[in-house]
Amino acid sequence: MSLIKNKKKYAIVIGGFGEIGKYLCFELEKEKIVPIICYNRKRKVRSKYINFHVDLKNSKEIDIFLKKLKN
Repeated sequence: MSLIKNKKKYAIVIGGFGEIGKYLCFELEKEKIVPIICYNRKRKVRSKYINFHVDLKNSKEIDIFLKKLKN
């Protein structure tokens, strides 16, 4: 999945499964922007949005996440 190769707009939403994050994702969709959700829960999460488990306190995990977005 390469996000760079298509012409869609994307937004990274940190905490997209919380109350505010869900609302933000809904509003982004209205504007034709695809939400990409970062979460740090222990268990896998199902969502209609692109989502990644990322510990934002861990620089190695952030690097892996960014590489996945490019590929």
